[in-house]
Amino acid sequence: MAQTTYLTQTIAVAGIPRIEYRTEQPIQTQICICFTPTYEDDDYAYSEPKFVWGQKVAIADEYEKGIAAGLASSVNLYRIRGIQLVEPTIKVRGNERLSDEPYWLYGIVARHCKHELRWFTEEELLHQSELEAEIEPF
Repeated sequence: MAQTTYLTQTIAVAGIPRIEYRTEQPIQTQICICFTPTYEDDDYAYSEPKFVWGQKVAIADEYEKGIAAGLASSVNLYRIRGIQLVEPTIKVRGNERLSDEPYWLYGIVARHCKHELRWFTEEELLHQSELEAEIEPF
């Protein structure tokens, strides 16, 4: 995180004004969400989400189309506005259990519809830092 520089005071010494600046560390906000797996005793592991709420991401398909058209620097970035854990299940002898590995879905607000989330898997999204690494010139 970047430090914030701000003006603290202006002092005149021997008729010469001198401006004093100080830096301040930004206050970091953290959101922690705890959950208990529904199917703890199953053969599948629960992974940590790749993205967190508020992170900037790009839709992988849009990015690839932009690269193909030579417009990689004009890719739209979206903020993660929802995270959902999906636990695919089946019934075995009357009991529900996981049928596949649990996975995360990430909701972003579409540019044309501000009131509805579009849901994507981790593979369908790219983190902003991944884009910057690919766009940087040599």
